[in-house]
Amino acid sequence: MSKNKKGGLLIFIKKHKWEIIPFLVLFLIPIFIQTNLLYFGTWILNFINIGKPGNWLGFWGSYLGSILSIAFAYVNTKMQLKESKRNDYEKAIKLRELDSTVSLLQAASYLKTYVHSLKEEFEFNKNKSLYKDLFIDYWSDIYKVQHNYIRKYNYAIDVYNAKDTQNIVMQNKEITKCYLSLVRTVNINLFNEISDKIKAQSSEKICENHKKAFFEACDQAKALYTECERFTEVVDSFYENQKKQITS
Repeated sequence: MSKNKKGGLLIFIKKHKWEIIPFLVLFLIPIFIQTNLLYFGTWILNFINIGKPGNWLGFWGSYLGSILSIAFAYVNTKMQLKESKRNDYEKAIKLRELDSTVSLLQAASYLKTYVHSLKEEFEFNKNKSLYKDLFIDYWSDIYKVQHNYIRKYNYAIDVYNAKDTQNIVMQNKEITKCYLSLVRTVNINLFNEISDKIKAQSSEKICENHKKAFFEACDQAKALYTECERFTEVVDSFYENQKKQITS
């Protein structure tokens, strides 16, 4: 026997020793009685009638059959329990993915709703001529809303064990691309400059650069909203597929 096979056998025996020992004991007791090993048979004759030597053949047939039946039942039950645990574990993973998808879907839906309001705000501001008439409430919170969405997205991607998340990843890239285009136009410096004039109730006319920024931002907000709509559809489809896998 090679060293690898011998080592594997020793590991197997060590791992299953508490399962092997009871069956070994059950097998050895009749041998001790029949062969009178260590005078075990002589000692036990004081209590029971062992029987004639000719009866041992029938005994061993019945006895070994019983042991094999017990062993089969034990192994079968153990395999069923192992399979059940594996199924429970896989189901727990799926449920965790499902919960994560729900959270991502909520964040994506909120982002979509928020971007819709932002788009409407830009559309509204395009028609204004004075700084004191501008409305930029949603503009100031876009960074915070996007950060919350990205946090939920990153968590979901870490949790997913499924292979069919590529659509989610690709669609998120489109959202990020549109978002970056928007914030490049509507940058912090521009926001602060306009915000200060609004707070001061400035009656100045909106400069051409700012008007241009509003028009560009309006188009970019529309594009971002479109991508948000697509993303929620992709995540919702992924969620429905996950539900089917769990219930099937």
